[in-house]
Amino acid sequence: MARRALLLLLVTACGVELGEPPNVPEDDGKGDGTGTDSGGTMALTATGFLTKIGTQYCEENFRCKATYPDGAPAFAQAFGASMQDCYAGTNAYYQPQLVEQSVTAKRVIFNQGSAQTCLSGIVYPQSCGQYWQSPPQFPQACNVALLGTVADGGTCVSIFDCANLGSRCDDATKTCVAR
Repeated sequence: MARRALLLLLVTACGVELGEPPNVPEDDGKGDGTGTDSGGTMALTATGFLTKIGTQYCEENFRCKATYPDGAPAFAQAFGASMQDCYAGTNAYYQPQLVEQSVTAKRVIFNQGSAQTCLSGIVYPQSCGQYWQSPPQFPQACNVALLGTVADGGTCVSIFDCANLGSRCDDATKTCVAR
């Protein structure tokens, strides 16, 4: 499975409707960039894409919480004691503000159409018992929703910056390095 799908796998889950993104303020008519506004005129952004993936992940994990194989204390350790804890964890992992900076700086190419196809095409195990045992199936579009452009040795700031699928952005050096 390609790196992009693996990154998405870390924060996705099994097939309910996406809820509202975490900590969304009351609608002021300006939209939030997630593409969920009732008027349908807002384009999906990288932040909106990552927020939806994280929201879905948290909702699914909490939907299947009662069947978590390692029990309630381990579940709280892994996913948080509340949905808000989970949302904060996915936001900290994805760091959408850094991804947006990378899109602006052209270290990441965001493909809105692929992101939409990815979000609508992820297939998850139907039962909670299967959920913890089988990973979701990702459409190919997930692999190209966020494409890194930074070669190994180049400067990176987000987990999506590196062009080489076998590389990562090293936290200490802020450069793309092979795994």
